[in-house]
Amino acid sequence: MYARPQVVVVVFTMKGCPACQEYLPRFRRIAQRWASCIPVVYLDAAKDAQQDRADKFTIKYTPTTLILKRPNGFLKWESSLSDEEIEAIFQRAAYHARCEV
Repeated sequence: MYARPQVVVVVFTMKGCPACQEYLPRFRRIAQRWASCIPVVYLDAAKDAQQDRADKFTIKYTPTTLILKRPNGFLKWESSLSDEEIEAIFQRAAYHARCEV
């Protein structure tokens, strides 16, 4: 669907994390509106397969949301965000990706 996107939103969560359980449904609802423009990747920070990625971005708390910008920039938020803050993340990502919804 996306050919090497310049901007990707990544969400690190952990199974059993109460804040993550509350955050993910709200985040996914908002992310659906931006799906045609901004790809989203959901990763479990506790899984061994994701440990290298979690270490690379120094994930200490969950949920943590990132905007990854090519070639190697990123912005990071460490907490459960309000709907308005999530929307602002997507607006910022869309600006960097030069897309509109």
